[in-house]
Amino acid sequence: MFFLLYPLFFGGCVEKKGVFPQELPRKSGGVTEKSEICKTRGEIFEIKKLLREGDIVFRRGRGLTSRAVLAADAEGIYSHVGIVVRVGGENEADVENGVGEEYAVVHIVPGEADENGVEDVIKIESPEKFFAENRASRGAVMRLRGESGCDSAVSEAAARRVAKGEARGATRGVARGAEEQATAARRAEEVAMAAAQRASELATAAIRFDHDYDLADTTKMYCTELIRNVYLSAGTDLTEGRRTRINMPGFSGDHILPTNLTDSPLLEFVYRF
Repeated sequence: MFFLLYPLFFGGCVEKKGVFPQELPRKSGGVTEKSEICKTRGEIFEIKKLLREGDIVFRRGRGLTSRAVLAADAEGIYSHVGIVVRVGGENEADVENGVGEEYAVVHIVPGEADENGVEDVIKIESPEKFFAENRASRGAVMRLRGESGCDSAVSEAAARRVAKGEARGATRGVARGAEEQATAARRAEEVAMAAAQRASELATAAIRFDHDYDLADTTKMYCTELIRNVYLSAGTDLTEGRRTRINMPGFSGDHILPTNLTDSPLLEFVYRF
């Protein structure tokens, strides 16, 4: 915890390292220009209509710890992250059919108690609580992309052929591109659901917050480490090796900060306020 507070008061050296997406227009805060839905604080609860299992939710907190994270993550605008899971339904069949289902957020944050009053432990709570005004000045939802650049290129190439009148080959190209996109979308949904399921399992295991910020120790986790690990268990590394190096007296190492996730070309914004 001390390493997060250190840059806030004493300064320190923070360096990004790893693989970064190329040629993406950027806004301040490391947020890429994508097709996001922008909302105001008054519309925040509309978010529940947009959520899906495996969505990644970000918030910019208001406390000292949040300020410290933002000081360490110089390009970031978010200080905390969680993952959306599905809850509710009277029985397994109801959940399978979406009857009475609700969405909740699994996350882990220091200094906040769970429903039993226990601090520094992984917890599950409603989107309303996660994005409560006293906890979030800004927020966003990102989702695993359902198509790859290759799929898009196939579709665009087919469209160009239609424009040139190469109807037969173009039709086959469009059909093939649509099929590949549908396959990629199904795969993305499966990965996201598997990640959400793993997060739900960890939520019942009372995982403690990792104050050592040690990525090698999965018995304890910090917020971004949690997201990285549940998606990695589903076969997808959202960080793709991106880390932020922090060099400070008494503390140094490579860590995952929120920008290491928002920079991912595997994710897209669907909502933010």
